[in-house]
Amino acid sequence: MAGQLGVSRPTAQRYLSVLEQKGLLVLDLTYGGTGRAQLLHGELSGRPATL
Repeated sequence: MAGQLGVSRPTAQRYLSVLEQKGLLVLDLTYGGTGRAQLLHGELSGRPATL
């Protein structure tokens, strides 16, 4: 998503965090195998978020 918006990954994560704090998004941290944890986001209605 960060690449599509033209911002860095940390910047995109900060914006998503603010939207979660305002109650506009639901964020879920998912741990898979090796590597980074995945940050999943969605609208409160359950549909994927579009920014």
